[in-house]
Amino acid sequence: MKFLQRVEEYTQEMIGTLKDLIAIPSVKDLPAGEEAPFGREIGRALEFVLKWGEAEGFGTHNLSGYAGDFEFGAGEES
Repeated sequence: MKFLQRVEEYTQEMIGTLKDLIAIPSVKDLPAGEEAPFGREIGRALEFVLKWGEAEGFGTHNLSGYAGDFEFGAGEES
């Protein structure tokens, strides 16, 4: 039951974040430089998600615009 209560507490925040992400027209386009190999808008969407992860306490890495990852915890393995 506590889980569902937590979900309810954050529902509006989650919806807002998803609306902001969905508003980015992230369709493949011509490359926009080395950091946006799939186009400027896809690069913006990737940066949005990575900044969200940082704000939530994750370590993040942009993998040359092709993908990103989140790290949680500490140690040799991630």
